[in-house]
Amino acid sequence: MVPVSERRGSSLPGTALLLAALSLALLVAADEPRPQHSTSLSPQGGSGVELDSEELAEIALERTPAVARRVEAIRELRCERVPQPRLADTDYRRRRTERELSRPKLARELRADEAGLRLLGLIEPGAEIESIASDFTALAAAFYDPGAKRLFVVSDAVPAGPALVEFVLSHELTHALEDQRFGLPRSNGTASDERALAQSALVEGTASALMTEYAGRHLSALDLASDAAGIVEPQTELPQFLEAQAMFSYIRGQEFVEDLYARTQSWALVDRAFTERPPRTSEQILHPVTYMLDERALAVPAAPSPGRGWRELDEDLVGEFLTAQVLQLAEGPVPASASEGWGGDRYQLWARAGTGECDGACRSGYALAIGWRWDSPADLREFGEALVEYVETGLGGEERGPGSWQLDGGWGHVGVDDAGVARLGLGPTAALARRLAGG
Repeated sequence: MVPVSERRGSSLPGTALLLAALSLALLVAADEPRPQHSTSLSPQGGSGVELDSEELAEIALERTPAVARRVEAIRELRCERVPQPRLADTDYRRRRTERELSRPKLARELRADEAGLRLLGLIEPGAEIESIASDFTALAAAFYDPGAKRLFVVSDAVPAGPALVEFVLSHELTHALEDQRFGLPRSNGTASDERALAQSALVEGTASALMTEYAGRHLSALDLASDAAGIVEPQTELPQFLEAQAMFSYIRGQEFVEDLYARTQSWALVDRAFTERPPRTSEQILHPVTYMLDERALAVPAAPSPGRGWRELDEDLVGEFLTAQVLQLAEGPVPASASEGWGGDRYQLWARAGTGECDGACRSGYALAIGWRWDSPADLREFGEALVEYVETGLGGEERGPGSWQLDGGWGHVGVDDAGVARLGLGPTAALARRLAGG
């Protein structure tokens, strides 16, 4: 299942909500206001006054060379060429995204993702992934396009002021710098989508770590907070899991990068992650020691096929992060540790022959199986209890026998096979759900 935040064509987005959160966090973290230490490139600092598009373009062009030099100094790398920012608006950003999403292969993958996410309850039955992805990328305050090697500042995404312009530029210029030196990792048809999420956390986490360091060295926290004060939440509400996925890439990615940096007090391990051994799973991002030990996902045997008349749409890893998001749908008590101890998994999605567009929760024409392996029997027991709570309260299941629940429009079954693999099966009939769960 491809992360929706990765459905971005060839450009790297930053969100308005992220900018507001990081800006305010810097203010809270400051021991005291430090305007006397600010080295903002403008004598005005943060004005709290929104710039019009012409002013925004002028300031971005004026400041980029100096911001790039500072980024180079912090990141300890040299740019081959400093990209000059171009001005765009949210309509342009949205059109680019919609054009990418309309490509036949990507459109098919999006439909499969939509079915899987609806089956798992991570998006509402009526939600459309294409619309969600378009809304998500429209939140970009700036973006770097590694395909065209161009940097864009979005004129109407946030009410930007001078300090916020610098803040955004430092993030995007980090992308440009690392693209020139390493080449940014990009998802493709053969790479695990869990791997794409982990690599997104590396890319966005490095830029966020540098942006935070840049602000601490060169911006006044008060100026930055003043500029960020006008940022408001978007009118379109994103699904909770999608917002969490974006925060994973930026915030947990930053924590991962900072952990690697702290181990040698240098960028050496981060550089190695870009060039030699990128992170493979969300577990490695959440628990950097597993990255250092190069722990990989344990193999999980495939679930049995639903039988004749079904075709497989997707097979992938779910990963620790998305497993946690699934369990959080439960209304009852589920310990936060229930997704820890993740050892590996296998996600499979099928559609019944002749099934058209996904209808409602997709349970009439689709079937899904996930098998999880855990690091210890205790981890397996804790997860098994949480999985039952998820099916009962998160999916609204009514128990109809050991390990079996009737859902709205379908069935769910939970079991543990002889190899100690915890399995979930979702399908239109009780027999099929049981079969997919190894019952």
